[in-house]
This record gives sequence, structure tokens and C-alpha cells, in this order.
Amino acid sequence: MTKPKEDGINQYEGLIRRLYLEEKMSDAEVAAALPIDVSASGVYHFRTRKGIKGHRRGARSALDSHQAEITRLYTEEKLTDAAIAEKYEVTAEAVRRARIRWGVVTDKNKSTGRYSMDAKFEKIKDQLPDAWERSKRWHTRQKRMVGSSSRVAKEFGVGTSTAQRWLAELGLVETRSIYGEDAPSEALALFDTGLSVPATARKMNVREDTARNWISQHRDLSNPGSRRSHAEQIAFRQAISRGKGGSIAGRGQFNYNGTRLDSSWEVRFVKNLDRLGISWQTWDREQNGTVEIPGEVNGQYAPDFLVDEIAVEVKGIYDATAATKVSTWRQQRGDLAMVMKNELFELESADTAQDARASLRAFCYLDPPTEKAWWN
Repeated sequence: MTKPKEDGINQYEGLIRRLYLEEKMSDAEVAAALPIDVSASGVYHFRTRKGIKGHRRGARSALDSHQAEITRLYTEEKLTDAAIAEKYEVTAEAVRRARIRWGVVTDKNKSTGRYSMDAKFEKIKDQLPDAWERSKRWHTRQKRMVGSSSRVAKEFGVGTSTAQRWLAELGLVETRSIYGEDAPSEALALFDTGLSVPATARKMNVREDTARNWISQHRDLSNPGSRRSHAEQIAFRQAISRGKGGSIAGRGQFNYNGTRLDSSWEVRFVKNLDRLGISWQTWDREQNGTVEIPGEVNGQYAPDFLVDEIAVEVKGIYDATAATKVSTWRQQRGDLAMVMKNELFELESADTAQDARASLRAFCYLDPPTEKAWWN
């Protein structure tokens, strides 16, 4: 039977008040219950005209049908909101709000054991080792059986953090690292053989950040040079000073936009060239050639960069070896711009490419006094 139109809604004001205010129906439910054809918005506008304020009923909770059981679990079984939430696959906050709506007040009395859970732990701690064994599953990455505190938590109706604390007290918690529990000690052993952090990571086929985290717990990684002996530091600095025969950009310890450079000084130098729009390239020994340095082991020398057809050498220390290389190059090949600390500062203060180019040409006549390197 078709309901009559909503013209006569005023005569049902009393019924609307009862359904809405006492039985807490929504506007849609009230509209369906009325004997006339009216929409939910029609009920809403009628209430507004009559001053019937909304009861903020909100959406019906999926937990409402479990009110009695949840109330029992909370008040009698002393389960936490988190433990109850896991049973019903909702959040702990949803359980808390439902309790408050039902009038089940939060019990903060620690003697109940709800918050400290000490009493429950004493009651079931003898069962935890067996529960831990039952929780184990085969881990495909670690190739072994691995326990789960979350599965233990579900078995005893508590939160995962509570189960973790209990298991830790009994010494049952183990590493869940996908690399295995021996991986950190293996990384440390490799590092102590002289491998760098990146080399250690490559050797173990793990991320560099992962290897660094393992090693940094036992070794100071703030200064990589501190791992070298005095003899190794001398060899390292001499290798940088001489360069490597047949290479294009020396040892390439620094990466700048995909180009391997020898030092932070070189990085600062090319950054300023890029800032001013000046083209540059690392010196290609095969294409542009080298000079022979008499009396030197691997005595092939070439500058660091080619900038606007000017050969450029960037130096932090100008010792006798460096002076021999520079003078030999200038005698055999021509101009070579020397860029040291003061020259680098001058380039950093240049405002235009024209100023920078003029400075580079002037640096070709720079012949600073030699100084004794710190490693000699």
C-alpha cells in the first residue's frame, strides 16, 4: 500500500519526538517508521522547525551486537581494550568509545591487573615457553623457525607489547632480522679486516645503511681516516698526490653528479664552475696526454681538469713533489692553472663567468712556495 504524501507530517509530531529522542532512531529510520511517505531530509527539516535537537546518535557501531560479551571481557576477564579489539578485528579506540557509550567506565585500579598485568603474568608464565614454541613458523629468508609475540598475545588475549614484555622476561624473545642473528657480528668482523662500510655491504649483499647501523654500534665511523695506521695514511696521501697511471680522474673518492673526483676541494671547484655556467671536464689522460716525471714511481702526471682549454690542478698541499709535477708540465706542455685554498675562495666570490675565467688565467702564473706535507 502506497503511503500518503508528507503533507500531514505535523500530526505525527509526538510520534517523531518519541522515535527520535527516546528510541534514538536516525532520521532515515524515523521516516521509514512513519505511516506517511516522507524522506529522511523531510524528517530533518521538520525537526529543525520544531526545535527537536539532534541526539548525535552517529553511525551504528559493529560492536553493538557484542555489547554483553565485550562488557564481560572487560569487567570480569579484565582484558584490555587492545586485547578485545584484536578479537573483533577493530581498533582499541573503537572498543573504548563503545564502552563509554554503553556506560562501562574505564577501570584504572591497578589492583585489577588490567594495566600492570603482573597478576596474569604470574598465573600463566609457566605456559609461555610452550606457547612460544607453538607460535613458531618457518621463515623463508632466515631458513629457520621463528617465533611470534603477536601470536602469543592472541593466545592469551593480551596486547602484543604485553606479550613481548613477558617473553623478554623469560628470555624467549629473538631477533627478527631478515639477515639472521649473526649478520651484525659478521659485518663487524669484515669491517675489522680493513673493508670499508660500502665494501662490507657489498660482500654481505645488504644495504649500505644496514651495514653502517650494525657497525656503528661498536665502532666509531665519524672519521674514516682514523682506521688507517700512520703508514697507511702516508701511502694514501702519496697515492692521491701522484695519481694513478692510466686513470681519468684519479682515485675518485667523491661523487659529484655522477663524476668521480679526488677531493672535496675539487667538488667545491666544479660546483662554482657550474654556478657560473663554465663548461669543464675531468682530464682524460688517454686523449689529452700526460708528462713523465723523472725519478717518480708511476711517474705519469696529468692535471685534474680541462676548463676552457686551460689545464687546471686543484691542490690542498703544495709540496716538493707537486712543485716538480707543475714545473715539468709547464715546461713541456704550457699553461697550468694552480688552484689552492686562496684561489678557491677567489673563485667562490666571483660574480660572473668572465671574472672566473680571468682568475683562472692569472692562476697559470701562480708558483707558491713549497711546504712540507704533514705525512713526511
